[in-house]
Amino acid sequence: MRLNADTMLRRADQSMYLAKKSGKNRVIFFDPEEESKFQERRHLLERVELGLENNEFELYYQPKVNLLENKLIGLEALIRWHHPEKGLQAPWYFVDALEHATLGISIGEWVLKTVIEQLSQWNKCGLDITVSINISVVHLQDEGFVEQLEAYIKETPDVQANQIELDILESSSIKNMDTVIGILQTCRAIGVKIALDDFGTGYASLSYLKKLPLDTLKIDKSFIINMLDDSGNQVIVESIIALSKAFGYELIAEGIETAEHVSLYTDMGGTCGQGFAIAHPMPSHDVLKWVQDYEDLAV
Repeated sequence: MRLNADTMLRRADQSMYLAKKSGKNRVIFFDPEEESKFQERRHLLERVELGLENNEFELYYQPKVNLLENKLIGLEALIRWHHPEKGLQAPWYFVDALEHATLGISIGEWVLKTVIEQLSQWNKCGLDITVSINISVVHLQDEGFVEQLEAYIKETPDVQANQIELDILESSSIKNMDTVIGILQTCRAIGVKIALDDFGTGYASLSYLKKLPLDTLKIDKSFIINMLDDSGNQVIVESIIALSKAFGYELIAEGIETAEHVSLYTDMGGTCGQGFAIAHPMPSHDVLKWVQDYEDLAV
């Protein structure tokens, strides 16, 4: 069967994407069975791009608190998509498709700019808070990342750099470690905080602890959620608490879902966390009221 040029280029593009996803520096031959998945991904990327143009994305914010002092210490920004046909969509629906796409950088830039603008509004209302932002390693290594971040901050002079925390997934494959370390060190030099997210899920946890310039560790929620019924998870959580104290990092436990989680985690020496037992992610316009209600309860 003879193929036209468009079909050949499309199949070559598909093979290139699979090669990058598999770790680069390899040859991938076109697989007809993968074509439908490739087409679905391409269609999703086109729809995400249109959604960005049409302002269909919104940031929700989940509080992080000191569980011993009942004190708000920060918020995490979490992206949501108001899909016209499918309704409100969580990140899992579209984020994986962005992993090796330049569109992922555009989404990341939108998140950064939106968070900084929101911080400015909250500052004017008297809420001085730190917001953590999930940032991909691909976006982090994009040329001019630090300069763009600084430019966003300078555009909103009432926002301080230390109100921004960049969350790097521990499960991310960091191949250019020296480059990433240099970028993160530059970010910290201007005052931006750095967190290692989903800690414990990857294969280089101790190496990352030793090499990356960090301020915060975030225990992956799978360990916290399951520690009530799994002694092995309890051991892991206790070990991470000890590691964080040894390295001098702030520690946040994700997945604090019940009062039992709060009790066990704090009994083991943990202090700060986030999860449904504290608050669900909420739109920005609900944050100030939640903060006021939480402070009233804590008094």
